[in-house]
Amino acid sequence: MAVISFRDATYNLGLLAGDGSGFGLRNHEIVSTSTVAGTAQVRAVGLPLYTFKLDLPRQMDQFRAGQWRGILMSLRGGVNRLEAYDPAHQFPAGTARGDRTLGASAAKGAPSVSVTGSGTVLPGDWLQIGTTLGASQLVMVTAAATLPATVQITPPVFFAFGAGARVRVDRPCTFFRMAGKMPEFGGVGGTTNLYGASVEFVESFT
Repeated sequence: MAVISFRDATYNLGLLAGDGSGFGLRNHEIVSTSTVAGTAQVRAVGLPLYTFKLDLPRQMDQFRAGQWRGILMSLRGGVNRLEAYDPAHQFPAGTARGDRTLGASAAKGAPSVSVTGSGTVLPGDWLQIGTTLGASQLVMVTAAATLPATVQITPPVFFAFGAGARVRVDRPCTFFRMAGKMPEFGGVGGTTNLYGASVEFVESFT
């Protein structure tokens, strides 16, 4: 298994995703409904997983389309992993930039993490704790904070992270596998352009 990364200059991902691309979240739940009162109980099972809808531009010249096709073909369906950031939110709405570190260890299940450095993070900003497949987690900031600070996050910490673990603020990533088949790139009549495609991904920790 290999990792194909949006951050890798080899793939020239200054490439721009099309309108509508972005991250979502898939929760896994069991819903039990009372046959007497009709009330429902919802219980979370397993880890919530991010989803990624990649909508490629509606028309691309052969060069740009070829770059995207090369990336998608390299994934070999669900065999390899795509390291990707949210194209709709690559940098914080706050003023923090660059890499930070954890100021203290973060226990599994913690709803907040201690982040060093300076600048601000705002609700909806992404943070990536750790940087390698199976030992990193993408989280969302839920309350404004001025660094250094204890930052409220969701979902809670999945893995235990030690003090000093890297925290990515710019283009924070997580890892995905392709959830469907390789898309087809159709031609645009009367041109040498190719018509963009939509690709679905789901987060993977292995």
